[in-house]
Amino acid sequence: MRRAWLCYWCFRRGLSPRIDLRTTLLDSRNAGNGQELASTVCTVSNVGKILGILLPSPMSPDPPTTVLCIDDEDDQLLLRKLLLEQAGYRVLTAKSGEEGIRLFQTEHIDLVIVDYWMARMNGVVVARALKELCSKIPVIMLSGYAELPDEALGAADVWLIKSQVEPQKLLAVVKELLKED
Repeated sequence: MRRAWLCYWCFRRGLSPRIDLRTTLLDSRNAGNGQELASTVCTVSNVGKILGILLPSPMSPDPPTTVLCIDDEDDQLLLRKLLLEQAGYRVLTAKSGEEGIRLFQTEHIDLVIVDYWMARMNGVVVARALKELCSKIPVIMLSGYAELPDEALGAADVWLIKSQVEPQKLLAVVKELLKED
């Protein structure tokens, strides 16, 4: 995960995607905490320049799982953001389908939670657009409707009725979908 993050870091700065990474394990006795440490050097091969060195850190911490929440209701976005952040997820929010798709194209997203009923672009259109960009992205659709509209079939991995979803249930569904990924 650290390597993928570092490549992404270089790519976002407009540098050549031909990137070489070298990780050097350090003697954990020097760390004083018994953890294996590593230093990662990132260079762009065809430029021959060191872009950055990640200082020694424990090998295990990966960036947190990122969830994108898309809803045009601010209070709903805030509630989901607080719930998911408390559970340890990194949460990005978008107030429209268009904004959500733009974020999805520029950020690493592991799972999407989208509201069905939004102005201009409903959740089904958003989910289908995201699946076109990345067919394996897990999508949870939230709706106030008890029945699925015909257009929604196959657009999302899970369809949840807002009024019947307790916070712990939403977290369990998120965890389950991420486990399958």
